[in-house]
Amino acid sequence: MEKQYIEIDTNKGKVRLRKSLIWDVPAHTLDLNKNKRLILERVFSRGNIDEFRSVNQYYSREEIRETVIRIGILDKKTLHFLSKVYQIKPGDFRCYKKNL
Repeated sequence: MEKQYIEIDTNKGKVRLRKSLIWDVPAHTLDLNKNKRLILERVFSRGNIDEFRSVNQYYSREEIRETVIRIGILDKKTLHFLSKVYQIKPGDFRCYKKNL
């Protein structure tokens, strides 16, 4: 039976993501730094609490803030959640500006 998760060991612990979350990137090529925006977009839009905790353990708060404001498409619920959790004004998000 094939594993349903992608697990990446790091010096900060293990990052575990469902394969269905990152369906379009082969697991063996997934890079936590090169694919940071994709990973954060998927986890925050479609992830579960364990994936949320996992990325928050790996990426710094500032790294997350700098990355999520550059995401091109976020639904309103996710945008406002990220705005509250990371203290970012909704108007600072790229996707907010695109939808005006």
